[in-house]
Amino acid sequence: MHYIYYIILLLLIIPSTNYLHADTDYYRYVHGEQINMIIDDQYIIVEINPDDFNGWSDLYANVQSLDITEQPFMLRNDIYRLKSSKLVEIQILIDNLFNITGIVDAYPSFVTTDSVRYFIYRRLGVIFNNEIFDNTIDSVISANALNIIYHSIKQPNVCIFDSPDIKAIQCLFLANNLIENGFAIESSVDIFYPISLFGAPDDYYYEEDQYYLHPEYTDFETAYDYVLTDSIVEIAILDIGIGSGWPIR
Repeated sequence: MHYIYYIILLLLIIPSTNYLHADTDYYRYVHGEQINMIIDDQYIIVEINPDDFNGWSDLYANVQSLDITEQPFMLRNDIYRLKSSKLVEIQILIDNLFNITGIVDAYPSFVTTDSVRYFIYRRLGVIFNNEIFDNTIDSVISANALNIIYHSIKQPNVCIFDSPDIKAIQCLFLANNLIENGFAIESSVDIFYPISLFGAPDDYYYEEDQYYLHPEYTDFETAYDYVLTDSIVEIAILDIGIGSGWPIR
């Protein structure tokens, strides 16, 4: 009986190839709470195959609903943010992009309620339900062509997957379905925000003693926004105050 139940669920979690058109169709789960995702009406994300892609000039010539005043912005390897014109719906633009040779994926970016833009990536983090059989998890991985890139030894139900053979939005659907069908207690695609400087350190040792880090000496703070590779990589330095008398932050 259990095997029949899980086979039925397995068929349900395989993501659809169709994209959705309404804001309410896009959502994700955060600690069990369903969070609606707001579609960004200005930007879309495309992933290209450099071996087949004919170049940006060809793309802009064939997809005239793109805003040519803003150049493609690389978010990570082969993934770019493009700006749409105000004269076309995002979904129509995405449909047109799939007709271009070399476009591997195209999907909307999203904005938070505070108007902060973010995008998703087809990498999946999952905490499987402990009651799920191992062979069922293997079937989920096989059916969706997932590659395991991290598997916790201490917590064998915790995995991170790459999904090179499915689209980013499909990966989002898969993450949601794993929770909704009881396979996982946590499941999410990667969420990326632009890198930003939130402020200088508030440790008073920084102000009083670490003179060599002050802007007037080394211009150290400008390094916070200096990016050599992907612009979405976020680095956080957490100082818990190790050492006698060190201020705890």
